[in-house]
Amino acid sequence: VDEHADGLGRGVDHRQLPVEGQGVLPQGRAVPCADQVAEAAPGHVHALDGAVQRHVHAGHEEGEHGQSLDAQVGRHLGVEVVGVLLAPEHLHAHDLEALETRAEGVARPDRDARLNYLHRLAGRNPACWHDLCVLAFDHRSQFLAMARQAGADAGRITAFKRLIAAAFCEVQAELQATNTDTNSAVHTGLLIDDHYGGELLHEFTGSGVWIGRPVEVPASRPLEFEGEVSIGQKLATWPREQVVKCLVRYHPDDPAELRLQQERKMRELYDACAFFGLELLLEITPPGEDAEEAVLRAVQRCYHLGLYPDWWKLPPPGEAAWQRLAQLIDEHAPECRGVLLLGLDVPPPQLAAHFATAAGFSVCKGFAVGRSLFAEPARRWFGGRLSDREAVRTIGQNYLGLIRAWQTSRAG
Repeated sequence: VDEHADGLGRGVDHRQLPVEGQGVLPQGRAVPCADQVAEAAPGHVHALDGAVQRHVHAGHEEGEHGQSLDAQVGRHLGVEVVGVLLAPEHLHAHDLEALETRAEGVARPDRDARLNYLHRLAGRNPACWHDLCVLAFDHRSQFLAMARQAGADAGRITAFKRLIAAAFCEVQAELQATNTDTNSAVHTGLLIDDHYGGELLHEFTGSGVWIGRPVEVPASRPLEFEGEVSIGQKLATWPREQVVKCLVRYHPDDPAELRLQQERKMRELYDACAFFGLELLLEITPPGEDAEEAVLRAVQRCYHLGLYPDWWKLPPPGEAAWQRLAQLIDEHAPECRGVLLLGLDVPPPQLAAHFATAAGFSVCKGFAVGRSLFAEPARRWFGGRLSDREAVRTIGQNYLGLIRAWQTSRAG
């Protein structure tokens, strides 16, 4: 029950809220219904007389005195374990360690948000993404608006996204040729949609670059997910290296009905990501003028709801707000991958000024910027005033310039 949520939604157990097209398991984790689970994860889950069990995998991890960690959890709770806690993977040693430190206050480990979060981390991609510079072109409605304004066919959006990808590849090659010092090297990444960039998404998957993929309906408020199936069904087919990106236009002071509706959607998405072992990037862009304070309150609200995204994508805050944000993350989710700065279509020099502040905080891992790099070339290209080669060169120069600005800020 949400008892510590900044006075919002008090007394509402968001983990038990039903979701259309999905079932809610006894421990409160929303996942696709039983027939979808059987198809997506055969051999993991059985529903027997309302109880949920999973098969014990061969080579199940053992704890002290040869006991399984599941049995040790049962011993701490004073019960005999005949089934095991639901999870796609077996329990890990740090699950038990975390339980032991809070044993008296955890009556139901399977419903404890913190323990479920730690268990999920055990199966997370071990890659470390420091100084991550992401070229974001998962935009859909913005590209459509630019094409229409220029009188261009919407089909040309896919062609322009391929030019952005070409610019990305050229910058990658330049970085590999010049970054001989591994300590100053950056990681590059992409945010790509599957509507106009589906082919590119598949081409880059498996390449080793960081990849994020959106799930939200553009500009939806309240939040909606793309596609005709539930978010659980949608994510069941995703490769684990693709990070689930979701933009939410959320403000803690939204009318109660709107706020709770969006929080239910975020819960639905978070639970589906946890079930399928996918990382989640949550982008918060509050409407209104008090964006900096609203972002901090929104992050705190998410943690109070038991939502622990792997990544945050946020507007650039000031130094005082950075300190509060870093403290929030360290207090609630020190295992968080970190924060990526978004661009909001501001000029690159202005973004570079924000980098000077952000680079001093280790929780900031880099940026995920798009329109600041490609919007002007896109307008000229859709209008027939810029060639393919010129578009690739301009976008590449903008992207590389922003990467160098980030490196300079980090080094300073």
